[in-house]
Amino acid sequence: MARCKRCAAKISKLEAELKTAKLRVETAKLAQIEAVTAAKLEAQSPKYMRYEDMPPPTPEDEARFHARFQEIMKNIRDAREDGRSLVTPPKT
Repeated sequence: MARCKRCAAKISKLEAELKTAKLRVETAKLAQIEAVTAAKLEAQSPKYMRYEDMPPPTPEDEARFHARFQEIMKNIRDAREDGRSLVTPPKT
């Protein structure tokens, strides 16, 4: 496509403006995608990271823990009384 010197100057200025506008649009799209991605990652991450930040256990959880703990302690006492090993030897 032939261009005269005057038109070529105007077209190149318009092309530069168009490229600049496209770059701004792409930069804005990238920032939006990054923001959405960061929000999704934050929503997926666990809320409680440290022990101090953990909520207290529910009464059901606490009761379940104590019942399991008592069962384990009973198994240990029974094994000691019977002279059994708590660790099963590996099968050979």
